[in-house]
Amino acid sequence: MGWVVVSVGLQVLEVVDRAVGPRIEVYRWILTAPTAWAAHDHVDHEFLVVVSGGVRVRAGDVVRTAVPGSGVWIPAGVRHAVSAPAGTMFLVGYVDRDRRATVPAGLTAFPTPPLTIALVEHLLSPVLDVAMRTRAEEVLCDQLVDGPPVLPDLPMPRSAPVRLVATTLLGAPQDRRTLEQWGFVVGVSARTLTRRFTEETGLGFESWRRRCRVLSALPLLTGTRPVRAVAHRVGYRSEAAFVAAFRRETGTTPGRWPAPVAQLGGTG
Repeated sequence: MGWVVVSVGLQVLEVVDRAVGPRIEVYRWILTAPTAWAAHDHVDHEFLVVVSGGVRVRAGDVVRTAVPGSGVWIPAGVRHAVSAPAGTMFLVGYVDRDRRATVPAGLTAFPTPPLTIALVEHLLSPVLDVAMRTRAEEVLCDQLVDGPPVLPDLPMPRSAPVRLVATTLLGAPQDRRTLEQWGFVVGVSARTLTRRFTEETGLGFESWRRRCRVLSALPLLTGTRPVRAVAHRVGYRSEAAFVAAFRRETGTTPGRWPAPVAQLGGTG
């Protein structure tokens, strides 16, 4: 346990605090220069919790960015690369791969409430005995990843015609007008709308509308309203189509979505 300084010549690149427990090995990293770790994998599960700055993790074609209030779970054996700017401080934990019976199959972003951060910080304490550390590890494992999924962003377009479409749908996600119909309303062709949606938001129109509908549904799922009613309220003709869209955007189903919404994490 204790601090380790990683340097090249006189330049300090990383300051690391480390503690090893029965099931979880934890680190605190403070980066004094932009840092990148080439693609690699671990025999155990890994989690990253950002305290300041930000961390980007890439595994295959999937990229997750964690900022304060969020983290990334990396299952054992998943090859990944990590990068972070100078000034970033983050907590890293390696969890015995046999500790969790079920884990996400791929890279997963998750919210990190104060309790999660406090538990990792607690595990870095050099005065914990084995019994104290074991109890803290058990609580932390219950917290990791099991919280609500981190919500995706909904990027808004910049140009006036496309922004009008997006703003209208944001207020009325049940609107089912096609791009051709929207083109007539805003005075541009459907082809132009398609191109601008992709250029300005990074999403095609249908992908953007799906995300808009799913995010609009979240407050409605906190009460007793049936999933089918929520699906119709946000523009889906069938519950099955809504469930499929919801799972695609959040990684879970409407029936499993936690409440209240105020407790949900976000991507910022």
